[in-house]
Amino acid sequence: MAPHAPTAAHASNAIESAQHLAHLRELGLIGTRRNPAVVLLADDPARAASPTVWKLHLVRHGQGFHNLLGDEYRERGVQFSARGDDRSASNPYVRPEVWDPPLTALGRQQAKALRPAARALAPQLVLTSPLSRAASTAVLAFTHLLGTVPFMAIEAAREQMGVHTCDARNPLDDLRRDFPQLDCSQMADGPDDDALWSATERETPAAVCERAHQLMLWLRARPEREVAIATHSAFLFMLLNAVLEPDGDAPDGGAPAGEGVRAWFATGEMRTICISFVDRDERERQ
Repeated sequence: MAPHAPTAAHASNAIESAQHLAHLRELGLIGTRRNPAVVLLADDPARAASPTVWKLHLVRHGQGFHNLLGDEYRERGVQFSARGDDRSASNPYVRPEVWDPPLTALGRQQAKALRPAARALAPQLVLTSPLSRAASTAVLAFTHLLGTVPFMAIEAAREQMGVHTCDARNPLDDLRRDFPQLDCSQMADGPDDDALWSATERETPAAVCERAHQLMLWLRARPEREVAIATHSAFLFMLLNAVLEPDGDAPDGGAPAGEGVRAWFATGEMRTICISFVDRDERERQ
């Protein structure tokens, strides 16, 4: 489901989607074959009940202050690249003021607007990126499940890291204090700053895709078969376009990359997908 969003946000989504899709194509990452294969299935209720199928409710966080800044810049004719190769003053995502930015008032409204749809779902686990905007969205959207199912922060669900200060996270102690609802046991204790984020080096799309694949394998090893994941736009785009492999019955299986279920997420948008895992040698025999 996609909530109402300002026209400026729609324009930003189209620009950033095109930039990231072009980059994935340039790098040859679309169509990459991985082992095990993570296969995108049709959302078939009968098939979803299979113990070999995982149902994922993918959520992009609500509007953060960096999103608002990006929209404002573009509305005023200031163009910039969101791929991490633009470190100029015209890029709002590198401003020091947007370190791990919280949700705006609109972002909180977008997260709360997910509640009716979220109440109709039955996730056994709510995963979230440890960045403030995603954690807030998870807690606000799935608030009815607090105390009923685990809410867990995990680094693997983060946005593409490095250079953009909006993609750095606050210290772990702050995360624990600000979000006492979260299980942070999957987060490694370390220095006060964000050891994974670099001011000078941007995480490559290939590295993000590998991280997304590893997150899927981590889910495979857990008992839950229905999981909500609050995360980020570029991470979701790479997961859907360069990690998940469609099968013959998958939604939009024949559509071009970046369209249909694989399109760029709006802020505060949720989509449900089903996946299964196929070891490469087994898939080759089919």
